[in-house]
Amino acid sequence: FRFFYVLVKKKNNELDQSYQILLSHLTLFNILFAASYAFIMAPAGYGLLPDFYASVAQYLGRIELIKATDFAFCMSFSLFIGVNRLTAFAVPLKQQKIWTAKNAHIVCGIVWVVVVAAAIPILVGPSTTYMVKQN
Repeated sequence: FRFFYVLVKKKNNELDQSYQILLSHLTLFNILFAASYAFIMAPAGYGLLPDFYASVAQYLGRIELIKATDFAFCMSFSLFIGVNRLTAFAVPLKQQKIWTAKNAHIVCGIVWVVVVAAAIPILVGPSTTYMVKQN
């Protein structure tokens, strides 16, 4: 949490602004992923509250499927950080034009929209109740 706080609140002039934006979004995703593990999977693994976990197992299963699906999409933040650093190394004069703060926010917004869009079908999912009709 401290690293995320430092990235967001303390404006470090030594870091490129687009790099700082991409890194803060990657850090936020890692915090969300770790928090869901700490509050959902770890207690279940230790056998705490077995009745509670048995009653909400279907919903927790969907949450874990969402995490598994979205993990692949959110790792694209690492890809964009690599592309950012590659453009800074390969074409340093054009890097400031390519990776403006606005463009970095647009890229991060697109990644989060794709993440949420990928999670919706898993969250809603097919119905698990079946109606049997007799003729």
